[in-house]
Amino acid sequence: VTHGQSSWNVSEKVLRLLDERRNVERQCLLRDDWLQVVVDPGDIAHVSGQFTDDGVCLLSNSSEHEGYLVILPDQLISTTSVAMATRCLRRAVLGERFKGGGSDVTEPLLVGVMIHEIFDRAMRASNFTTEYTRKVAEEISRRHDFLHMMYAAQQTESSILEKISPQLATLQEWAAKFMHREPKVAMGQLDMRSLFQSGSDEKQSVAISRLQDIEENIWSPRFGLKGKVDATVE
Repeated sequence: VTHGQSSWNVSEKVLRLLDERRNVERQCLLRDDWLQVVVDPGDIAHVSGQFTDDGVCLLSNSSEHEGYLVILPDQLISTTSVAMATRCLRRAVLGERFKGGGSDVTEPLLVGVMIHEIFDRAMRASNFTTEYTRKVAEEISRRHDFLHMMYAAQQTESSILEKISPQLATLQEWAAKFMHREPKVAMGQLDMRSLFQSGSDEKQSVAISRLQDIEENIWSPRFGLKGKVDATVE
């Protein structure tokens, strides 16, 4: 790792890299915001960018030099921690090392976690009726882990069920739109233009016909990320 000035008198950081697959040396030039990346000799790095024929990749704020540099990608970090790191690097690290303290549990967080659990159970059972979702809500409100969170959030079973009940109708509305064997033109419409850059103004009708998995683990040792997919569906 060396620091210096380019031929255009621009500050840059030069990384000498060893491509282990081809056993050849490459270089990655870091400029602009990429200069802040902390790299130590011997670190494993993943570079996602355009290399020249001479084996040089330039990363900068310019759209002509887009790409990514991931340091120590074999150490997987949750996507939530990465999002937290944009505000405070220390908070993200401490949050990974010290989990489960319970002191940061708030009422909105508790409601969200319980609604998430109800949604998972309803998806597995393919049952979003009021009777079933209410039954699940009452069951999980008596679970030890949720009782611990209620105590930390200064809530009781009855008070938290009162706050959850209005949210159950939202789950039922979602299921009525999307849980079908085949798409219906007037239901389950999503604006897919942001995903596929389609020139059409028509919204696509989407139907979920079958559940494949719940809370599926996703690991990416290439980008150093890990996370869970709420529901994998067809």
